[in-house]
Amino acid sequence: MGNNTGGNVWGTVIPSTVTSTAGSSWSTFQTYDFNKGENGKAANWNMAKCYIVAFVYNASTNTTPYVVVQAEMIKVE
Repeated sequence: MGNNTGGNVWGTVIPSTVTSTAGSSWSTFQTYDFNKGENGKAANWNMAKCYIVAFVYNASTNTTPYVVVQAEMIKVE
């Protein structure tokens, strides 16, 4: 997504202060204006057919290829 306002195009880096203990959680919030996004092309999207997909991956220098550790998908409407 080209207009991610909460970080770079790859999203938000989880701070090193967040623990990796099973069951722990961390939250971040992103906003996206579908009327302005993708140079205005998203204004005509059918929101009933749109989903948001979020994933956490391990990008440490000793991990090749990167490993997705959790993924979620929710419907926009």
